[in-house]
Order: sequence, then structure tokens, then C-alpha cells
Amino acid sequence: MSRIQKLCSGICTTLQSQVKLNSLSDVVRELVQNGVDADSSSISIKVYVNYFENSIELSYSDDGIGMDPETLEVFGKRNYTSKLTTELNSENLDLSVLSDVHTFGFRGEAMNSLRKLCDTVIVISRTVGYNNAFKAIFKSDEMIGDVVRHPFVFPRGTSIKVLGLFDSVVIRKKLLLEQLKDSWITDTFEIRKEVFNSMIDKPRIKINIERVEFKNGKWTSKKVLTSGLPRYTECVPFQLQMKLLNLTFGGSISENYEICKVEYQGYKLKIGIGTTVSQSKKFQFAYINGRPLVNQEFFKFVNILFQKGYEKWGTTVKYDANKPSSMYGRPYSVNPIFVAYFNLPFEVDDLIQDPKKYCYNTKHLPILQRMLSKSVDIYFEIFCNHKIRENGEYHSEYIPVKKQKIQHHYISDMKADIRKLNLKDSEAERRLSNEDIHTMGKNVVFESGEIQEGLTSRSMSPKTRGTMLAIDETKPAEACECENTRNIEINSQVPYSQKDLKNTSKFFSRQDNLMITRESIKQFKIVGQVESKFILVKFRNMLIGMDQHASDERINLEKTYQSLIQKSIDQVYHQVNEVRRVSFHPSDLELIKRYEDTLKFWGIMFDPEFTKITHLPELVYRKVSKLDFRLLEKGIIEFVYNLHNSEKREMKLSEKHQNDDRFWWVTYITHMPALYRETIKSYSCRQSIMFGEQLTRKEMELIITRLEACYQPFECAHGRPSLYPICTLL
Repeated sequence: MSRIQKLCSGICTTLQSQVKLNSLSDVVRELVQNGVDADSSSISIKVYVNYFENSIELSYSDDGIGMDPETLEVFGKRNYTSKLTTELNSENLDLSVLSDVHTFGFRGEAMNSLRKLCDTVIVISRTVGYNNAFKAIFKSDEMIGDVVRHPFVFPRGTSIKVLGLFDSVVIRKKLLLEQLKDSWITDTFEIRKEVFNSMIDKPRIKINIERVEFKNGKWTSKKVLTSGLPRYTECVPFQLQMKLLNLTFGGSISENYEICKVEYQGYKLKIGIGTTVSQSKKFQFAYINGRPLVNQEFFKFVNILFQKGYEKWGTTVKYDANKPSSMYGRPYSVNPIFVAYFNLPFEVDDLIQDPKKYCYNTKHLPILQRMLSKSVDIYFEIFCNHKIRENGEYHSEYIPVKKQKIQHHYISDMKADIRKLNLKDSEAERRLSNEDIHTMGKNVVFESGEIQEGLTSRSMSPKTRGTMLAIDETKPAEACECENTRNIEINSQVPYSQKDLKNTSKFFSRQDNLMITRESIKQFKIVGQVESKFILVKFRNMLIGMDQHASDERINLEKTYQSLIQKSIDQVYHQVNEVRRVSFHPSDLELIKRYEDTLKFWGIMFDPEFTKITHLPELVYRKVSKLDFRLLEKGIIEFVYNLHNSEKREMKLSEKHQNDDRFWWVTYITHMPALYRETIKSYSCRQSIMFGEQLTRKEMELIITRLEACYQPFECAHGRPSLYPICTLL
């Protein structure tokens, strides 16, 4: 690396955009990227936070190439950089020099911003050719004294001590201290994300980040991040990056993944896609020539691709019920985990969009989207064939062949490099054809208009004919999942002529907009039971069939909801008989501790070390014990992330309900853990009257009476209607 020197004025004017270090993760990013640019193999950072003295300090060290005394003198001066060489007095705007930039930094802005942000910066550095290190002290734009020889033995590299971090921005510092004192969750994740972005091209660098806090009269230390794969042997291209993802964010993020490689003319894509899903979209990364792509439209496009993939492949991509990544046979979220790395022809615009080294847009975006759609299609083919083999079944087109782990397919200048593909070349040609991206998927995804047209134009037998139900949206603003409507509007208009209906049955007549409310149930007159499946009732001049299973399921559902919520309000907890150990990632554990009161409100309690479940609602405990107890861990993590993202409301142990409202418990349902709702639905279904059970008249009357007391009496636990209008009596 050359010495630090000032950029020419023409380049300065074009690149001028002050780096703003607004957060702790911003500071860590700039220091780590300087270490990466200095060819370091090891980087260490410690953050010292003293809540008593309201101070933040930071120490940084690396084993990079270091700086000589002359370079130290201009360290942190604005527009001085060692990563870009220009003629000092040139006024000409020649951005061609940027094509030689292979480092994160080149503006000469980051260290200048750091100096202005702090009270004092102390730099010690030693480079090859010097037996001693040298030391410089800076206060804002001034250097205190001269560069001096460091009196102690110092290895090659650089050490930076930052005193009074954010002292020059008092309000920002105050807010940061308050946030850190409350929780490190957000800052920890942002630090990990910035480190991962910085290491994407050099995953072998060993990085250690630690936080040291003075709280309650003592210093405590905790690891924020330990990352890097210095000795890991890469068997498949891009495997290091996927290993780095797991190491940086936690080994359980995506232990299993597939890697694809697609090339098109001068464009290359390497992508790793996890075979499990995440609660959020936080673990989706894309890079252009090593710089993060943060285009929202791009990520929206990718997520739509995956959603279409899930719909296209149907149950084939659903996980087994006993897998911890699923909830009752299906993923509880559909946010894919992926890391996509694009190599593109160099563009100056892609390089200078943001001082944070982010890329917000590129003229190559349509090509990138097309390449990524190819790789996603490949991924679903690979994944589905793996699932088929695991289940002992073989796809009709699947032929096992012995080939190298990475296969190359050349199709119309597009080649795919796919790990463990094991598919015929003809299949690859079909999947990687150069069809227009805008027409992809239309053979498997029908347009809603086409479906509607097909339904209304097709001749149907009288057995398949039915009425159309319109929903009366009169429920309260804050409602539950059970919840479609309290009133049901029966509209007997159908896409057939009245003549056709009369030919089917003389009892059919035209009766529009007949409203049935909860209060209408009192007027139901029992006619009898039909085939041990339906309760036939008369309401005014209309015959209605009541699904006996769906109606009883609704009664049991609301009864169980109310019982569990009442126990939570009364703080009635169920202690588990069998000791159940749990294991959470440190970042997840911080969230669990933060929302401990809300978890306790819902009956989830731990031992002091948070390694065992001690209390859990009995109904939930029975369910997860029959499946896989790791399902509970996933459910708890999902719930605390919902709380953290304000998708659910925090609960206080002092919660009370209003006695004058008999449906007071309804507003709590949408805020309970999703695992609870799924469990209660399943339990209510199994406890209900089934088809085939004969009912006495007294039992049918009891169902109708109890249904009248329900909040949502006209649908089952899963949202299907429980009333079926049959005909209007003339």
C-alpha cells in the first residue's frame, strides 16, 4: 500500500460526501474495513461503556501492513488516502483512476470523521522496515505534539485508542447510552451485519469484538462477535461465505444450504440459499463487486420469486412436522435466507453512490434479476429432488448419475455451476432456457381473472352449485385471528339463471341480502340431523344446514382461548413435571430476557440461567412434548421477535380486564404466541363432535345455545364457514 497523500481537487469535488458515523456499528464498520484494506489477518475491537460516567471508549488493533512516521502525520486528514493515487495539483476530473480501486475506502473521509466525533484518538503503528512502532495523538483536526517513537515492543500492525466517543454530539451520545443500557440487541446485530459485509471477500480474517460495561459498580465483559475462518478448507466455491454467515450470526441460522453459480456473458452470480426459513428478512444479502446492494425493489423481487416457488412446488418443499424449523408440518414463515454475490463490469456510478460503500441502484439490475430468478428455479429443483430421495421416492424425470460435485451446463451463453445437482442435462436446459423473465411461471400460476372466467363460464352440475357469502365487516378494529365476522350476509344470487335453479328444485327462490347476526341464532328452529353431519335449522323462511363439527369446534376454540387468557390474567402457572433443557443463541437470549415479563404473562418461565423451561401452559406442554421440544424454542424466538418488531403488544403482569365486556378476551388473542394459537386450534378440532356422531335433540339445542354466546359463531377454528343456506321456502 502506498503512503497517505492528498487527492487532487477535481477528484475531491466529485467524491465529496462527508462520512457520517451515526452509530456504534458505523464506527466499527470503518475500523474493520480499514483493517481489511490493510491486509490484516486478525482484527480485535473492545468497546468500553461506563454508564456511571456516561463515557464510551474503544480500542482497536490489527496485524496489517501498518504505517510509517510520515504517514502517521497525516492520518485522519480529510481527503488524504493511501488507496488512490492522483496528481496533487490536477484540476481535471479523471475518474478513470477509480477503476483501480480494490479497497473499501478511497475518499479519505472515514478517519477524519472519527477524529471529529471523539475527544482524543491515539494511534500506534509499526510497518515493515522499522524496528520500533510510532505514536501520534489527535484531537479533532489537530495533532498534539509530534509523531514519537513508541518505547515498548510492538508487533507489526496498527492500534487505535478512541477516547470520548460521540463526545462532540451530546444528544446522540445520550441516546446511544440509553439504548445500550436497555439492550444491546439492535447494536449487536448491526455490528455483525457490518462485519459480515466487510468480510464477504476475505472470510478468512479472524475478527474478535468484545463489549466491556461498567454497571452496578463492576466491570463485566461479553463477546459480541467472534468470526473468521483462517484454517477452513473450502470444498465448494462460496462455501466459505456461507460458513461465515453461520459463524457471524449464529450456527443455527442456516446450517444446511445449496450453492448455485450462474454466468451470463460478462456477469457472474454465486449464491448460497438456506434450506430453512427465518422469522424476518434480516438474513438476506446481495453484493455487487464486493459492495452491499441495498435496493428494496431488488429484495422485493427476490422474495416474490421464492413465494412463487413455494406455491409452485407445493407440499414438496414443506418440512416434516418433527423438524424444529417447522410448525405443525409447515414453515411458520417464508422468508428465505440467502447470500448473492454478483461480479459485474466496472461502473463508476456503482462505486461512489454512498460513503458507507453501499450500492443503492445499478443500471444492470434487470440482468441481475434475471440471473437470480434462474438460480432460484434451480434451487427448488435441487431441494425438491433431495426431499424426494430422503422420503424414498423418485421423481419420474430423476436419473441418478455419477458426476463431479460441481456440474457445468452451457446453454445459450448461460452456464450454471450447481452443487449436487444430479439431474439430466435436458432438465437443466429446460430450467436455464433464455425465456423472458416476465413470462416465467405463467404455466403454473393462474391469473385470478382467468380463474373467475373459467368458473362463471363452466357448466356445473346442481350438486356443485351453491350460494355466495358476503362478509359484513362490522368487527372491532382490534380483533383476533378467529375473527372474520360476527354477522353473515346470505346472498342467494348465483351465476346461473333463475330458470335453471327452478329446474333443479321448486323450493329455490330469489331472496337477496338476508342478514344473519349472532342474535338471529335465537330464532333458529331445529328440523333435525342430516346424515349425522349437519343440523338442519329453519330461520324465517330459509332452511340452513349447520356443520356440527365446525360449530362445536368454534365453541371449544373460544372456550379454550378464554380459559388460557383468564389464567394468564390471574397468573395461574403450570409447572412442568419433566425437566426440559433449552438452548438459545446469545442474541435471542437477550431478547428473551428483555421480554421476560411478557413471556411470564403467557405462562412461559425459565430457571435463573435460562437453560430450562420450568413453567408452561399445560395444553401447550402436552402438544410440544408429543412433537419435538425444539418446536417450542422456535416458537419462543418467533414470539420475542414479534414483540421486538412491535407486531405484538408487551403484557404487564398487572393486566386487568373490564368486567362489563363479555368479549374482553378477544383483543388478547392476536397478541399471544402463534404457537399457542396453532395448538388451541388443533386441540379444539380434536375435542369437537365429529362427522358420523348422532345427536339427540337436546344436544343439538345445546350447540345452538352455546354458539349464540360465541364472538364469531359462523366459522370454524380454521376460518371455514359453519352455515350453509340450502333453500328458501315459498
